[in-house]
Amino acid sequence: MMRDEFKFMVDEDIKDIEELIDNEKYTNEYYKEIVSRYHSYIDKFGEGLYSYFHESGFYDDVNGESLKHNLIVIKNKLIAFRAYGYSNNEQKPDTKITLSNSNSNSNINQINININFEDARKKVENMTSLSELEIQEILDKINYIEGIVKSDDRKTKKWESCKSVIKWIADKGVDVGTTLLPLLLKIN
Repeated sequence: MMRDEFKFMVDEDIKDIEELIDNEKYTNEYYKEIVSRYHSYIDKFGEGLYSYFHESGFYDDVNGESLKHNLIVIKNKLIAFRAYGYSNNEQKPDTKITLSNSNSNSNINQINININFEDARKKVENMTSLSELEIQEILDKINYIEGIVKSDDRKTKKWESCKSVIKWIADKGVDVGTTLLPLLLKIN
């Protein structure tokens, strides 16, 4: 029974946010009501929102275009939450690599690597908090890492080539880091 009430609440909030945005009647008070309602239930709820401080879990006041942006992001997060059956169902790329001397296992490893890079690309393309330019930049880094992993260079040269990417990842958010760092572990 409680679960059905929660689903109803999410569905109603999606409709309310759409209506408020369409009519430009959103307020900071409503925004704070929404973030306080879902912050504890949806993983990484504050990521991608203006004036959200991850370290303290604090949402500061926003207004104007920043408020509109935040409500659009929240609406999309609620829609995704609903699409996953009202649960936090986040897929993480597989980071296991089985090393073997046989050629057939070697080919299987290559397939696993391709699937993992493809999963990372899909995950980045579905990040609602990023601009199209940021998504393209991250996809370019994934392609760069994939080229290094597949190259015939020595392991030390591969790691040397990745230094700039590692520094770049360190300046990005948690979502980008958790998506790209496992790809670097495929260097062998």
